[in-house]
Amino acid sequence: MGTLDVRGQIEFIYFDDLLAACHFFADTLGLPLVCDQGWSKIYQTVPGAYIGAVDRSRGACKATTRDGVLTSLVVKDFDEMHRRLVERGFTFVHEPHYSESLQIKSMMFMGPEGYQFEVEEFMAPEMRKVFYGE
Repeated sequence: MGTLDVRGQIEFIYFDDLLAACHFFADTLGLPLVCDQGWSKIYQTVPGAYIGAVDRSRGACKATTRDGVLTSLVVKDFDEMHRRLVERGFTFVHEPHYSESLQIKSMMFMGPEGYQFEVEEFMAPEMRKVFYGE
C-alpha cells in the first residue's frame, strides 16, 4: 500500500465569537491569515500546518465541548512567547516550567472561549533537529 500524499493539516476550532478568536490568532499569536471564507478563517502556524477559526453557527460539526481539544504550539523562542502572553494578560493553567524527563520548556494557558493551548520548546538536541532543523 502506498503512502498518502498529504500536503498539510488543519485543526478547526469552533467559536461563538469569531471576531475575538481571529484577534487572538492574528494579533496575540501573530499567525498569518491565509484563507478567509467569511465564517471560517484559516491561519498558518508553519508551512503545511494551519488552525481554522470557525463560526460555531455555520460550521460542519456540532462542536459541543471545548475540553476535548488541546492545541500545542511548538516555538523556538519560548521566553518571547511567554512575555507576549503575559503582556496580553493571559492566565496560565500550568505556569512555565522545564521538564527534565521530557527535556522541554512548557506552559499552558486558556485561549478564547475556554480552549486550552500549550506552548512548548524542545531542548534535547535530537528533538531540536526534528522540530527546528538544527
